[in-house]
Amino acid sequence: MIYELSDLTRTIMNLGFSLIGIYFAHTFQKSKRKLWQCICTWLLVYLFWITAGVFLDACFLNHTAFPNMTHERIGMFIAPLAIFAYRFLYPEARLTACIFYYYMADNVLILQILFSRTLAMLLVQLFGLPDQETILCVYVLSLAVVVVLYRTWARGKMRCVLRDFQDRMGLLAAFAFVSYYGTLLLVDAWAPWQPLTGVNAARNFAAIIIPACGYGVSFLGAEEHVRAEEMRKKASMDPLTGLKNRRAMLNDIQEMLETLSEPLWLVCLDLDNFKSINDQYGHDIGDQYLQRFGTMLEEMTKQNGQAYRMGGDEFAVLYSGGPAEKIEALRECYLQSFRDGEKPEFLGVSIGYEQVQDFESLAEVMKRADEMMYVEKRAKQYARGYAAEDTKEVLMK
Repeated sequence: MIYELSDLTRTIMNLGFSLIGIYFAHTFQKSKRKLWQCICTWLLVYLFWITAGVFLDACFLNHTAFPNMTHERIGMFIAPLAIFAYRFLYPEARLTACIFYYYMADNVLILQILFSRTLAMLLVQLFGLPDQETILCVYVLSLAVVVVLYRTWARGKMRCVLRDFQDRMGLLAAFAFVSYYGTLLLVDAWAPWQPLTGVNAARNFAAIIIPACGYGVSFLGAEEHVRAEEMRKKASMDPLTGLKNRRAMLNDIQEMLETLSEPLWLVCLDLDNFKSINDQYGHDIGDQYLQRFGTMLEEMTKQNGQAYRMGGDEFAVLYSGGPAEKIEALRECYLQSFRDGEKPEFLGVSIGYEQVQDFESLAEVMKRADEMMYVEKRAKQYARGYAAEDTKEVLMK
């Protein structure tokens, strides 16, 4: 005897086991977010699925083309497509990342949903294949597809991706095992006079429980990826100016060399005699000066470059294209921003630059740009009459 499920029962079961999955994943993964925050965000996702299903059924389908699809199934059919479309059209969106799976590693969940739920529903409806077995088989086979596609995307990070994938699937298997036998006990307790009902019901529920728990686990995995990405970005930022730091610049150089078709130039900048600001006005004023200079650099380079703070009063800029006119634009912008009667007193800026070649050592490029900058800096010191004797000898040569 087949134990039939109503739309409401199926929805409650799906939602219930999803919340169980979130609870255990929250406990085992030691998430930094509070449990109620994770549950509320997941409820928003699930509500979107149900709403999409009801809307499509009322406006377009009316259960004529797909008479066996419930509201919940219709929602799970179309919601991943909407999420994927949003991710494609707005790749820089900063809405809740756990919902729209913004980060690259979280596309595992998009692929899981697209390949398992969507493909399985199509196979069931178009070819009349068994419902539960088809969903489970496609869900398992999609994992192999995800790994193959990720081998293209992940590059050197494949080991990290597989480790996360293994942890996520391990929790999923544990949830599926508990859910399967838990359902057997529950259904047999409801209908003890029908000994086969529990087996059939558990087989029917398995198609709901396994994906539901998987969504819960993957959702928490997405949340953890978001937190890890935020920590990585924090480690690559200078806390005073908000610019990227030296570590981030080294990573960006490699990426720009691979993607840019124009020449890439490294520009090093150093504020002249910045120590006098700290000595005369205090470190708070000096910090404000650095912040303002960093803001000016960021505004100047946001179109076709990137500004960095290397440490102290040293900054750097990566430019695409020719550097000459851009360096003069930097000087002019600096003059306009700092010279017109501003307090503390105006400081000059020394600049050196060098083209970055993909076959050259980055350390050598930075060294030559620094040397050019310090030659200009020492020339200014010599002109003011307090350059060191060794500096004077170098300049005389």
